[in-house]
Amino acid sequence: MENKLIISKYLIKEILFSFIISFLFFFFVFFVNQILFIMSKMLKEMPFIEVLKLVWYSLPIVIALSFPFGVLVGSLMAIGKLSFDNEILACLSSGISYFKIYLPLIFIGVILSLISFIINDYLQPLGNAKSKQLRRELIQRNPDLILKPFSTKIYKDRVIINGDVNKDTGIEDIVIIDRNEDNEQRVIFANHASMLDGELQKGLLTLSLDNVFSLSADQHTKDEFEYFTSDYMKYNILFNDMQTTNTSITPEEMRSIDIYKGISNLNNELKLTENEKKQALSNLYYQLKDEYNELKDQTIINKNDLSKIKRLFNDYNRNLKPANRTRELLNWKIALYQKILIPLSCLFFLLLAFPLGITNRRSGRMMGFGVGLFITIVYWSLLMGTKIYAYKGIGNTLFIMSLPNLFVIIVTAVIIPIRFKK
Repeated sequence: MENKLIISKYLIKEILFSFIISFLFFFFVFFVNQILFIMSKMLKEMPFIEVLKLVWYSLPIVIALSFPFGVLVGSLMAIGKLSFDNEILACLSSGISYFKIYLPLIFIGVILSLISFIINDYLQPLGNAKSKQLRRELIQRNPDLILKPFSTKIYKDRVIINGDVNKDTGIEDIVIIDRNEDNEQRVIFANHASMLDGELQKGLLTLSLDNVFSLSADQHTKDEFEYFTSDYMKYNILFNDMQTTNTSITPEEMRSIDIYKGISNLNNELKLTENEKKQALSNLYYQLKDEYNELKDQTIINKNDLSKIKRLFNDYNRNLKPANRTRELLNWKIALYQKILIPLSCLFFLLLAFPLGITNRRSGRMMGFGVGLFITIVYWSLLMGTKIYAYKGIGNTLFIMSLPNLFVIIVTAVIIPIRFKK
């Protein structure tokens, strides 16, 4: 019994040592990538302390991503080293079975999965919330972060297309597509625009437009339109509308229990919405039917009657489309499953590492490191691919998000009988 305990402690020690090395490797890779991402989004003139804050707030997500891959590569390095030194063979010769060697690996896998879950569930939401708050403050102080040279931006119900942006001379050749007070489609052209800093404290980004031409049209009367020209125009945009990040609390800023409660509330709201939609479709159907029956008996059909039929038909088709809240519910589910499945991968990686690692008896840690990197690339590709596919809303979201872990489980189940029979 004492010998088994010594062996278990030795295995855990070897795995933890290799885990720290591989974790630091992946931490460095993801950390550098995060810094480059932040620098690509922010201005070069931004205060250095603000950049440091953004980097600090991004550390939880870097740690969360580094943890499972560190477990995979670290455990493969450790098992590979033990196999290379014939220590696994010595344990088997002493009467210790594969299963008993496996037990400490399962134990440490559960512990590391719990630690990874805590990072994902506590630290990462806190870091995301602080990072988003700081980004909003930076955008409010530096609108150039949003209006970049020669770019097209969509902000809620408006599109802004602009030419060159210069901090001193302003914005050249800007086009704004939005809706006017009568909810009619409108296009505004201006040769030049500048930002009025005095309105920033009011929560507004105010653009001073020069040499303005505006054109608006009603979608129901295509032959009619209105236009005006002006030497000068002030155009206001709410900061809440123009920020690239959602100003409300998102699932990425919540703990798993809060996301679960949010999903339950959304499900209840969607049930009510579906009932209201069915009632609206029924009403529109009978209105269309009545209008059609009236038109059948008329010898002359005027333009207004056709416009009314077309409007009812468009409303009917619009109600057939899925509610926007369905997409919101899907995003919440993906966020919840990701919080659970990524930490679970630590356990599955350790279960895979043992039968895969004992096949390596010639190259030790280096071979384990190489095999681990290959599996990391495959797993990461599956993780990104299944996440993109899950956002399409096709099939069972939980099953799709679980495919990377299922892949690891299947590979483990295939390798174990082969290796343990030898």
